Amino acid sequence: MYCKCGCGKITPVAKRNRKWLGHIKGKHIEYLFGHALRGRKRPPFSKRWKENISNSCKGRIPWNKGLKWPKEIIEKLRGNRDCILGNKNPNWKGGIDQKIRGLRRSREYLKWKRIIFERDKVCMMCGSNKKLSADHIKSFTYYPELRYDPANGRLLCWRCHLKTSNFGRKAVKEMMNSA
Repeated sequence: MYCKCGCGKITPVAKRNRKWLGHIKGKHIEYLFGHALRGRKRPPFSKRWKENISNSCKGRIPWNKGLKWPKEIIEKLRGNRDCILGNKNPNWKGGIDQKIRGLRRSREYLKWKRIIFERDKVCMMCGSNKKLSADHIKSFTYYPELRYDPANGRLLCWRCHLKTSNFGRKAVKEMMNSA
């Protein structure tokens, strides 16, 4: 049986009953997945439906409206926040984040990035040309002398970039192991 949307594709046989979808076990499905509304927009919601939703929310008071927190709890919560801010946070890197952010927006870095894109054009691992990003072979943070060297760069798609040994926190582990 062909899909009723008019695409010309043959629909599969339903393996089990699904009443809410109109599938009957052993019979062909009427529409392929996603084809039921093909070429048409979902019908607009009726005024009656909108009014029902609106009326169901009117006059409803949230359970926590007007409740006050005890001062002890407020002070306790505020006190806990201090242990995760700044150099007390376990992810603290000595305030280098702002410096690195500035370097990644510099003209030299953008020029380096443009050179990598013009040179490689596709992912160096899988050959894809979608969602590409310039990657440093040696870490941007731990090898400052190689930051703007085109020989230290390659173009990778985001999936391959995630797999590299120096992506994100993996670079820190790599430096720990080599030291």
